[in-house]
Amino acid sequence: MAEDDANIWGRLSLPSFRYSIVDPKHNIPYITAIQDRSACASEKPLAASHGHLVWDAALVLADYMQQVYSKSTDLSCCRAVELGAGIGLVGMVLSALGCLEVTLTDQPYCLPLLDKNVDANFGPAGPRPLVKALQWGEDATDGSQVDLIVASDVLYNASVFAALVHTLDALATPATHIFLCYEPRIPAQEALFFSMLQAAGFTWQPVDFVCTQVDYPDDMVLVRATKVG
Repeated sequence: MAEDDANIWGRLSLPSFRYSIVDPKHNIPYITAIQDRSACASEKPLAASHGHLVWDAALVLADYMQQVYSKSTDLSCCRAVELGAGIGLVGMVLSALGCLEVTLTDQPYCLPLLDKNVDANFGPAGPRPLVKALQWGEDATDGSQVDLIVASDVLYNASVFAALVHTLDALATPATHIFLCYEPRIPAQEALFFSMLQAAGFTWQPVDFVCTQVDYPDDMVLVRATKVG
């Protein structure tokens, strides 16, 4: 464990932990989240990254995905993308819930750890998430319809907001469901992001959801965004 990780927001970084799946579709009763900075690429990331840790926002968003996409919801035709995936917890949960195609994206620095997590949770034969490099602001789509976009704790660095909005705009259609979850840190900075999102043709609304797996659930913000046609 890196020494600084033990002190970030008072959270102790465990080498790994298990996250339970309530209604698994592929005999995956839990996701093992591996938090291993040494597995990340040796090259310095282009944008600051703590993607080797599972932050509270990811737990909240994963729990919400389980509530929304329960066994009564058919995800077999759903194509989902996780932005800034880090370890890929939310996307792996969607795959365990039966999502047809899940793509876990992040900058190249995080990809070896993403691959390690996918390999630890999904066999080579069955459905498994794809891992793909995506630097926000670059070409993000191959022309395929994206039904669901998820991202957690991606609003901590204002210098990448324009690139993130560009990527959301490139991936989404008016039919795409977009869920963002974050822990508020700098209100003016977060307000800037949402003003940029609005200027790009998106609307959004807060989602009322309380996650019991985090210490301060009332501090978390969950938002659903929609691209206006």
